[in-house]
This record gives sequence, structure tokens and C-alpha cells, in this order.
Amino acid sequence: MIFRELPYFDGNLPVVAANGQKYGRLDAELLHYSRFILEKIEERMNVILKIIQPLMFSLIGLLIVSIYLAVLLPMFSLLEGI
Repeated sequence: MIFRELPYFDGNLPVVAANGQKYGRLDAELLHYSRFILEKIEERMNVILKIIQPLMFSLIGLLIVSIYLAVLLPMFSLLEGI
């Protein structure tokens, strides 16, 4: 009943807990359910990282190129004036 009232628990957790209590295997049911949830979270994280990682590398690359240009462009303009 507590699992149903609190919003941050997964919707299937009350069913798993009730089933485990009914058959006297609550520890095994919760262990299997936690492994399932952990796999689900890892899959989501992998998808998110596959999107974020190239974006971060691109942003860092653009930052390095812009710093490089900010340093070298004034030198080139001085060389043209000579």
C-alpha cells in the first residue's frame, strides 16, 4: 500500500511486492525486479550518452578552435601590415 501512495516508486513495484509476499519469496522477487530496473536504467543512460558525448566533443572542439583563432588572427593581421 505504501508503494502505491508514494509517487517516486515504479508502478509495477506494488504488484511485485504483493506477489512475493503471497508466495513467500519476497527477497527473490525484489532481487529480480531490481536487476530488471537496473538494466532498464543502464539502457536509458547508454542512449543518452550516445547523444550527449558527440555534442560535448563538438563543443569542446569548437572552443579550442575559437581560442586558437583568437590568438593567431591578430598576429596574422600584424604580419600583413608589415
